[in-house]
Amino acid sequence: MTLWKKPAVRKLAAVLIFAAAALFQVFFNNIPWPLTVEDSARLHTPSAALASQELVLAGAAPSRRGLLLSYQGNPFETVDLDFSRARLGEPTASFLAQFPPAPPPDAGEWHFVSHDEQAASGETCRAFLEIDTGEGAGASNEFHLLQLGDPGLSHMRHLEIRTDAAPLVVNMKTEWPTGNENRALGCHKRLQTGVWFRGVVNHPIQFVALPHSTVRINFVSLAAGAPAWGGPDKPFQAAAFGPLLASTVTLRPIQDDGSPLRAPAALSLSAYRDSRLTVKDLEIASDSIKVGVSGRAWARAHGAIVGFDLWDALQKNVMFAAILAAANTLLLAWLRRLFFGGSAESTGPAVKSGPEAAA
Repeated sequence: MTLWKKPAVRKLAAVLIFAAAALFQVFFNNIPWPLTVEDSARLHTPSAALASQELVLAGAAPSRRGLLLSYQGNPFETVDLDFSRARLGEPTASFLAQFPPAPPPDAGEWHFVSHDEQAASGETCRAFLEIDTGEGAGASNEFHLLQLGDPGLSHMRHLEIRTDAAPLVVNMKTEWPTGNENRALGCHKRLQTGVWFRGVVNHPIQFVALPHSTVRINFVSLAAGAPAWGGPDKPFQAAAFGPLLASTVTLRPIQDDGSPLRAPAALSLSAYRDSRLTVKDLEIASDSIKVGVSGRAWARAHGAIVGFDLWDALQKNVMFAAILAAANTLLLAWLRRLFFGGSAESTGPAVKSGPEAAA
């Protein structure tokens, strides 16, 4: 008798095959598999915590007109800007040069902040902001979204945009509310770099943020409780982001100064094949920023693969659950018949029924 014909060996083989099939199904979600990002709650809205995480959009470009971010002024809100390395746009530099001393032409730190000295009086000025990608925008771009500093709570929201390969063209202006000209808060701005400064009231200002620099945007409430985001847990959603098309979206840990921290990314999404991920729906809370992501992607969380979740699919798709149950039933039946079923063995010559032909 060979080893395979021994009943104990065949039973052990049956148990091993069944265990392998069961383990494959239990741990199938750890096998790499491109996922539809918007179908997963833990993937489609990555959120970067204040001063400890950043959102990195690689291979990124706006999907329309080069527009990266826009804000159409709401009542009782204004916007302040800080640039780590920028220069004035040509229209702004030419206009200000008419009033000596002319602004410095070299790139450097720039600030454009509210400089009101009067008490609040009725509706405030409206602020309008647009950030576009300048020349050189393409698939090699990386944009970093993060927050540093302390939580803004109900009266302030911070956003930092760091650009790698692409310059950013930033246009900003304010407008008087009808009936409150010359008295509304938020229209008087101070434009400054180094020791040079100039007061600006309701005139369009353009900056060009150079590659490998940071634009910091502060959205400020000028009347407590008036904006819809007037609370520590209510996100600011009035700034439209993109949409951007990106090859990868990464939620990466950072240090207190914003520099990268050597640790696995909390989340990494890589677009499937030649597709792109769509990034939009920016929300800025007092202690985090969040975006919406859609598309098909390979995913990792804290260095571990996030694959197809079999049990989640079973709960959502009755047909798939029925097919899998039928397959498991057939597997069990096949194993039973192959390894545990008996086979008839003949012990003598076959007996014919009916009359025999005469010899």
